[in-house]
Amino acid sequence: NFFFTAHDVLASSTSFCLHLLARHPDIQEELARSLAELPAGSIDRRMLDDNELLGRVLCEALRLFPGYALFGRTTQADMPIGGYHVPRGTMLIISPFVIHRLERHYERAHTFDPDRWRGKSLIPGPVPSAQYMPFGAGARGCLASHLAFPIMKTIVAQVLRGFRLSAKAGHEPRIAYWGTSFSENGLPVTISRRAS
Repeated sequence: NFFFTAHDVLASSTSFCLHLLARHPDIQEELARSLAELPAGSIDRRMLDDNELLGRVLCEALRLFPGYALFGRTTQADMPIGGYHVPRGTMLIISPFVIHRLERHYERAHTFDPDRWRGKSLIPGPVPSAQYMPFGAGARGCLASHLAFPIMKTIVAQVLRGFRLSAKAGHEPRIAYWGTSFSENGLPVTISRRAS
């Protein structure tokens, strides 16, 4: 699980985040300006954790494209769920991808809006939450979630400090699932170097 997360889930989640920024140039430029204020050269985790906009962008990207689009759990006892009797040993499938896009949980649920995280917790680890679980939740949540978020911050920050991303006009990712979400038709962007 740890190595799968460190490779596939991390690569997928970071790619979707960069693609969302390419599709929203106003947010990308605001974030790039905030990152340009950091000292030249190496950046450390404390600097990235202090950049609230970066945290909001990643939380929102993980809401729309969670590390795990679905996962299963087997009930250990009979229980009622949503008015239904669910017997012990039933495999339940949970889809953060669907839950995160429900209007009852998020206004304008299909819209990339990092401002929805203003003033909220920006640590999307495996904490129990009924409506936000990009890495699962509780005792069976992703082991590497506390590693993934800082790595994603570092990659996104380093890319945006050096490059401008532009999305291909009209391109909509065709989402598929194989352990983690990916786009069957790619996430095409044009990359240009930022002036130093």
